[in-house]
Amino acid sequence: MHIDIKLILFILLITSLYSNNYIVLNSEDNTILSSELILCEKVLKNGKYFPLKTNIVNCGDRIYIFSRVKIRGIIKEGAYFKYNVSWHLNIYDPLNMTIYSSSSFTKLYKTRSSVMIWTVWWPWDIRHYASRWIFNGEYRIVLEIVDEITGNRVIDKTMLIVKNGFERCIEYTLKNELIIENPSSNETVLHKLFMAVIHTLKPFQIVVSGPSFNLKPSHYISDKYGNIYAVFENLRIKPHSKLIIYSNYTVRINVLRIIRTKYTLNDLKQFYENMSLYISPEKDIESNSSEIIDEALRIKDGIDNIYDICCRLTEFTSKYIKYTPGANWSGALQTYLRKKGACMHFSWLYVALARALKIPSQIASGYGFIDSGIDIVENKWFTVKEFHAWVLVFIPGFGWVPIEPQRGREYFAITPYTHIMLVKSTSSDIELDGVKMEVTAFHYTYSNTPPNAKMYLYWKIRSLHQLKEIDMNIKYYNRTVYAGGSLLIKGYLDIPISDNLIIILKNPVNYVNFTSYSMNNGLINIWIKIPPKNSSIGKWILKLIYPGNEEYNYVEKTLYFNVVKKKSNIHVNIPREITIGDQLIIEGYLEPRIEGESIIIKLISNENKTLTYSTKTNENGEFRKEISTLTLPAGKWRVRIEWGGGGKDYLYEGSYIDSTLIIKENLLIKYGIPLAVILLITLIILIKVFRKKAK
Repeated sequence: MHIDIKLILFILLITSLYSNNYIVLNSEDNTILSSELILCEKVLKNGKYFPLKTNIVNCGDRIYIFSRVKIRGIIKEGAYFKYNVSWHLNIYDPLNMTIYSSSSFTKLYKTRSSVMIWTVWWPWDIRHYASRWIFNGEYRIVLEIVDEITGNRVIDKTMLIVKNGFERCIEYTLKNELIIENPSSNETVLHKLFMAVIHTLKPFQIVVSGPSFNLKPSHYISDKYGNIYAVFENLRIKPHSKLIIYSNYTVRINVLRIIRTKYTLNDLKQFYENMSLYISPEKDIESNSSEIIDEALRIKDGIDNIYDICCRLTEFTSKYIKYTPGANWSGALQTYLRKKGACMHFSWLYVALARALKIPSQIASGYGFIDSGIDIVENKWFTVKEFHAWVLVFIPGFGWVPIEPQRGREYFAITPYTHIMLVKSTSSDIELDGVKMEVTAFHYTYSNTPPNAKMYLYWKIRSLHQLKEIDMNIKYYNRTVYAGGSLLIKGYLDIPISDNLIIILKNPVNYVNFTSYSMNNGLINIWIKIPPKNSSIGKWILKLIYPGNEEYNYVEKTLYFNVVKKKSNIHVNIPREITIGDQLIIEGYLEPRIEGESIIIKLISNENKTLTYSTKTNENGEFRKEISTLTLPAGKWRVRIEWGGGGKDYLYEGSYIDSTLIIKENLLIKYGIPLAVILLITLIILIKVFRKKAK
């Protein structure tokens, strides 16, 4: 599939920092300093962008996927830093299929700047294409950014809700037309004509109405595989004329993704008695060939789960066989040896490999328009002129599951919603009304000149948009939350649905986070942990979105709340008076009682001279500081005890407490020391005098 997405690369040589970081890497080894992924309604050539006002968009809209990344250069060549960046974008639809994938690289870039900012954006037209349709629901956008110089990488993610696309129940209006021409000058007689009837394959393909034929069949008949045929008898076609028989249908395709089950190969044994047709070799399905068996065992190696094995088989056939239209050989073995073929060859090989492992399987055929190269428009008629083949695999708990062997692992177990099944066990030998034939779309017996026949399918599509409205009621949420605390939201949908809610959170610095919540009977009881970070402080926006399902429309609620820091307190014991020479002991505790926090102690004199000390809290949040007063002048001091705030489990505001301290003179220190010095000097002098007299 091709999506007209043009990559525009715009390089800004900026060395200054910027805010609104979406991913910040703290390791010194990380060179990707920050990155953003923003969904925009418009981006100008100069890189100025206009973010979407909501993450809910319509099928048919154009949006822009905008990325900005800041990278630190660490590899130098002379005076220049080297840069090389790559982007890998994937968009996943509600079925988890990749709707778009793109990779882009910058060329090696050299500059004197030690930090570079790069911006990239992709325009994306959200519309239907031939093999990829837009379904209502959640679209995941994942962008991996790689610093190719160092190998460092980050992954940015965001999400869209798309509405007004197709629901996952698609209704086809079909006209299956068989044209039989008599090219000769003689009359041609069709003794018996068997025309396959489109029938139900629950829960994937449901025939709502039909067949309604323009020519009434003589009767209907079924074969041993469950196929149904309308039988016409004794039809005469005049020379150089044609006979047109058509049938009208309304068919619904339920687009489902089969979940992984616990069933193993051993669990299949209970079904073998009634499944012998689907586990045995037959014409063109050489499941008893040694080459096929060896390859099947190699693919299965190490696993026993049926779902996992079938997924591996899909991956194998999609990669092993090179698609070659017009391939004229038949059979699984020849396909395996030649490694190429068309849709029937993919199906032969897949079924042979599955049957070699005793997994019941068969070939389905009908019409497929996965690569028709057309844009899908509702209520417009299209034509399919060729048949297509794919596979049905029996998985316990689900029954016959349609699988497209030309597609890879990503498509496995998803309803091929562009396929209309006409018959199953295609090309197998059957006998109907005494006529030996193969399972096919049509077969006839005739006399006189052999006629020419061709079959077309005319189809148009409509999505079932008649969705019921639903309301979301929020009964309580706390409008103020502590950083590190939890936001509680209580409410309900007015329909008791057990399904997922999508939660979109936008913090004050525009970081967007997406998560989901599983409802039980429509009840909402959500706890959201708020990180204890400074970037959490401020006004938050929260969107709760129920994306809807096949029956109910989507609904959303927007809530606003503020995140604040918790209050903190300092409790302290400080003496009111102290004498110079005494130890000043300041002790107390921090509330919250956090270990390892720095407590700042400031002594401020009347002359505004400030002495600063610090200490740490112990495991109980307590602190103690002893300060010598010998060098402090007497007088009135202001004592301030400060904590700058922070915390681990919660984020707290800083706090302080002031107190007054009187430092009194110590008379002994003030007068005693000088007097002692004088007496000492006097004594030394007297000793010297007495020594002289003694001589």
